[in-house]
Amino acid sequence: MQPKLVIFDMDGLMFDTEKINGQALIEAASRYGYHISHEFRLQMLGRSEVDNRNLQIQAFGPKYPLEQIKSLTKQIKQEYIATKGLPVKPGLFELLDHLQERQIKMAVASSSNREVITGFLKMSEIAEYFDFIISGQEVVQSKPNPTIFLEVVKHFELDVEQTWVLEDSLNGILAAINAHIPVICVPDLIDHDPVIKSLTYRTVPSLWEVIDLVNDA
Repeated sequence: MQPKLVIFDMDGLMFDTEKINGQALIEAASRYGYHISHEFRLQMLGRSEVDNRNLQIQAFGPKYPLEQIKSLTKQIKQEYIATKGLPVKPGLFELLDHLQERQIKMAVASSSNREVITGFLKMSEIAEYFDFIISGQEVVQSKPNPTIFLEVVKHFELDVEQTWVLEDSLNGILAAINAHIPVICVPDLIDHDPVIKSLTYRTVPSLWEVIDLVNDA
């Protein structure tokens, strides 16, 4: 059945920003004398800002200069994007146009804060495609808790069976599964194991293939 609503994750799904986020955090922490491994960074994917704050404090202790590293990370990210631009995932613009032509509603449900979400959507000139945005700041529990997705479905007064979620991270996939919403995985930094892939509606290599899934539904 063709969906009436498609919910997009943002980092790693619409924009190739997870690499930038990770590199910026690793560099910022190193300037303060802390080593963040690539493996530790991967644990932070798909989590809310609060969850990631707690994760870092647990790992590095109460003296970890969280706010300073957060501020420097943001500065490094902004400098990178200002210099090199915001990297858009292949097929995004075409998928948005296709869904719009099919009169399928679109929403963003991201663990990032609202300022970042709206900034990226405006920067890439796609804000007008989305009928609703919800950020990690606006829910008490973050992914893999299903609340963030269920709030979107509730907003549109639809059923979960009429909805698709597009995700790249494990926590996002689990959140959709916990919400009983069909989830399409478009992997980014992690190629999930077969058990996780078996739980998805489909796992496809890029957003281009989502267009085909819509046509075939």
